[in-house]
Amino acid sequence: LVNLEALNYSLDPEFNKEIFEYFITVDNEVTSLNLTYTPEDENAVVTVTGNENFVVGMNEVHISVLASDNTEQEYILYVNRSMSTNNFLKTLSTDVGSLEPTFNPNTLEYDVLVESDIDTIYVYASTMDSSAVITSKIGNDNPYTLEKGLNKIQIKVRSSIGVTRTYTLNVNRKMSSNNNLLNIEVYAGSNKELQELSFQKDVLEYVINLNSSYDFVDIVVEKEDNLSTVMGDGIVLLQSGENILEVIVTSEDGNVNTYKIKINNPKSNNNYLLKLIPSVGTLNPEFTKENENYTLDLTSEDSTLSFEVKTENGKADVSGNGTEGVPEGTSVRIITVTAEDGTTRNYTINITRPHNSDARLENLEIDGYPFEFNPDTFTYNIQVSNSKKVLLESEITAIPKDENATVNMMGDLNLTDGIVNIYVIEVIAKDGYTTQTYTLNITRDSEEYTLRS
Repeated sequence: LVNLEALNYSLDPEFNKEIFEYFITVDNEVTSLNLTYTPEDENAVVTVTGNENFVVGMNEVHISVLASDNTEQEYILYVNRSMSTNNFLKTLSTDVGSLEPTFNPNTLEYDVLVESDIDTIYVYASTMDSSAVITSKIGNDNPYTLEKGLNKIQIKVRSSIGVTRTYTLNVNRKMSSNNNLLNIEVYAGSNKELQELSFQKDVLEYVINLNSSYDFVDIVVEKEDNLSTVMGDGIVLLQSGENILEVIVTSEDGNVNTYKIKINNPKSNNNYLLKLIPSVGTLNPEFTKENENYTLDLTSEDSTLSFEVKTENGKADVSGNGTEGVPEGTSVRIITVTAEDGTTRNYTINITRPHNSDARLENLEIDGYPFEFNPDTFTYNIQVSNSKKVLLESEITAIPKDENATVNMMGDLNLTDGIVNIYVIEVIAKDGYTTQTYTLNITRDSEEYTLRS
């Protein structure tokens, strides 16, 4: 060939009859080339193949030149068809409702209104460019489930170069406005005593006069529309006197209907305990709410006592059950239960606690001055040699009879000649307040010590 051209496109490299391969990049819309060529041999036959239906990407166009002497030469054009950027929809519709506004490829968001009984919707769409792909589900095999209220459906279109455009359908499924009840029943207390109400759905206010005091009522409702919601039903605690209870019914679309029930609840006279448990020891006999008198035996170590209590009626008050000290010997605790109406009941507990107040010493010794010790002798007279000027605390051994008792000593004592030097040892019993003192009267007037008690 002496010439080879493609209309509107340049060869790479520039044509030279001795170069047999060229590259061309064309737009996505181009599916064939408009070629012109001139053979060097005017009698040569030129055959072109592959110059149609270009795919996206690389394509080969073969130009074969058969000379009159039957020699042949082939030129190859490598044609790269570009990807498309078109990601527009051509059509968009639904099986129910209609798009608002009317579909336009350049409008990306639409509203669709459907009735409350429509729970699925089908979307139909087609692309403007056949190479573009709809990546969202469409068609008769791909329903969208609709909840009540607003449902957003996005239809995504991806161009052949990978750029995505999103169309949004705001599908609004209507909601029910029914906010009526079919029935209300009121049950009082744990025995579930049904109260007279004579319910009618269009009557919004009711009065119930209870014949005795109750802690709570159970309100049971039946909805006319299962899609409505109810607040105020179930267990409701009662105060004494007038109680205004509201049962609020909200329709699916948000409209509110309120039923009011006034319950007159008398004050309770229940002053029984259900539970009375001492923090230490065990009641005798075993607790029952009707029995008001008990005994309780403690150990000597049990110095404080409280009671865990539970009233039969939640409005009753209890006193006398807190933590208190327990004296040794016998004592009485009274637990008073005051009913809501002011009537009282006393539970009496007679308590016995053994004595535990030993504040005596088991042994008392002074290093270097042996003497006979008696736990019940509390004063000792000791004579030491004139050379003994200090009695050290470390020289004194004082062991209590009760290992839990506390022994307090004076520390070191300077001994003065010619007077009685007094050394006091204090023993405090385990109970913290029983005390015994041992007194040592010490004099320095002899070379040899003597001891008298």
